[in-house]
Amino acid sequence: MLWGAADKVNKPSGGRMLADRMPNCDLYAVADTGHWVQFERAELFNRLCADFLAGRR
Repeated sequence: MLWGAADKVNKPSGGRMLADRMPNCDLYAVADTGHWVQFERAELFNRLCADFLAGRR
């Protein structure tokens, strides 16, 4: 799961709460990023998604 560390819509503590309830969940708190990780940090988002889909998480 990717979560903006500066998200003001869904607080970062919500990411930890969800990750704790999801088996085998990796939480990436993305520094200096708000609610839209996929737009604000597109390169990082794309790389992490590609790695996940390729089984390289």
